[in-house]
Amino acid sequence: MPKEVVLPELAESVVEGEVLRWLVNEGEPLKKDQPFVEVMTDKVTVELPSPYEGVLLQKLVKEGEVVPVHTPIALIAEPGEAAALMPQTPAPSVQAQEERSIVEPGPVAEDDGASLSLFKPDGKPEQVKNPFTRPTPLQTTPAQPPRRVVAVPAARKLARELGLDIAQVPGSGPGGRVRVEDVRAYAAKQ
Repeated sequence: MPKEVVLPELAESVVEGEVLRWLVNEGEPLKKDQPFVEVMTDKVTVELPSPYEGVLLQKLVKEGEVVPVHTPIALIAEPGEAAALMPQTPAPSVQAQEERSIVEPGPVAEDDGASLSLFKPDGKPEQVKNPFTRPTPLQTTPAQPPRRVVAVPAARKLARELGLDIAQVPGSGPGGRVRVEDVRAYAAKQ
């Protein structure tokens, strides 16, 4: 039975942590006390040691994701059971590959003003977006409830100390994540 690894309480009054990077990939072996993930809180950045020996079966949290303490972040299986539990994905058939190439959109050229037409002036059809794909976070609609701002814990803490609304700070990190430097730059403009 795989064992859950939870985000520990790394310091007093720490309520959340950000997974900065995984040091071990899924399916790789782990020794007990081997560092396997790097986590940052508003007080400390640390490499967490594995509490078990085994194989990293599944990462439950993505890099850059902020999660509360005591949240499961990974599953570790014992070496013997890992092979039976690792998901085996069969190679897609030729038909499936051909169908996917028909449905999935390719790279989309810059908008030349003829975006409403299915045909470009040279007569080639334009790629059509796949209606079955999930929208990315950038495609949210105003009717949705406000989402939590993606920011590193240290940036949240600094914004609180400076009395700034973190939602007003433009983020320069991956996916628009607000970093400490962004908060300092925003405060300097104010």
